[in-house]
Formats: sequence, C-alpha cells, structure tokens
Amino acid sequence: MSPVTQAIAGLVVVIIIGFIIVGMSEQSPEEQMAQAFLRSGSMLNQYAHEKCREAVEKEVKTNIFSPTDSSSDQETFVSLTWTGVQGKFDKATCKYVKTKGIVSLVVNGKTIIAKE
Repeated sequence: MSPVTQAIAGLVVVIIIGFIIVGMSEQSPEEQMAQAFLRSGSMLNQYAHEKCREAVEKEVKTNIFSPTDSSSDQETFVSLTWTGVQGKFDKATCKYVKTKGIVSLVVNGKTIIAKE
C-alpha cells in the first residue's frame, strides 16, 4: 500500500473509533439536569427579549436593539432595561415571568402593563 492509502485508512479507523466512543458514552442524570437547566434559562431569556422588545417598540414607535441592563434568576423571570434614543424615549423597563408573560412594562415613567 502506498503511504497515501495508509494515511487515509488510518484516518477512517480513527473516525470509526471516535463514533463508537461517542455513541457508547452516556450522560449521568446530573449532567442531563444541568443541560436541561441551561436550555430552560436560555429559552426564558430568548422569549423575554423577543416579547419585551416587541412591546417596547410598539409603545415608543421606533426600533430598539439590545437592552442596556438585564437581570434574571434563570428560572422564573427576566427584567430588561433600555436606555432610550434622545427624542424617542428616555427609559423603558420590562419584566417577563415564565408562566405569565410580560407582567410589568414602564416607559418614561408611565406604567403601561402592571400584572401581579
């Protein structure tokens, strides 16, 4: 066999062994729970950014982008704050709760949404 053929055969063997190792490895319940927690927190953050951004844009009638501040417990709520564009709005805050959606929306000190 030529050296090129041997190199290709070696690469194929390494790839097959890699697939076998990955296919046979399993996550522990703790690892599965950690992954689920990360996905859940990420989805909560994504929904909050999307819904709050839409609500603020509807109220101020201009496009907004990334919030200037955010806080979250990564399980139940996300609070977002936008510092506005001069002449459009000064400050907007929005709180999104996992099971309730937007529970608070305040734009320029005016309460738009207030749920319990």
